[in-house]
Amino acid sequence: MHIVTLIAIGLVLLLCFVAMGRVCYSEGGVGKGAWYFFQVWLVIAVVNAVYGIVSAKLPILNEVAAFMPIFGVPGGIAYLLSRRFSVPAVGQGRRGQ
Repeated sequence: MHIVTLIAIGLVLLLCFVAMGRVCYSEGGVGKGAWYFFQVWLVIAVVNAVYGIVSAKLPILNEVAAFMPIFGVPGGIAYLLSRRFSVPAVGQGRRGQ
């Protein structure tokens, strides 16, 4: 249940970051918001794993197995959004071509 709760929290937080990115940046805001979320979510997921190992005395293997969906689902969606809605640099094509 803990994993499902954290994934849901991550998706809601991603929505907030994407919305703020869209409000704050006129061009490529969704991509920027998703990219910022990706970095923040990585830190949150690592802190959660370290807390589980140190404080709750869970085995490292359990925390690694829990880390993958906790970070992977919201982080993967954020990565795809940041790639899809990013603005290419000047003089480059859509994917840096």
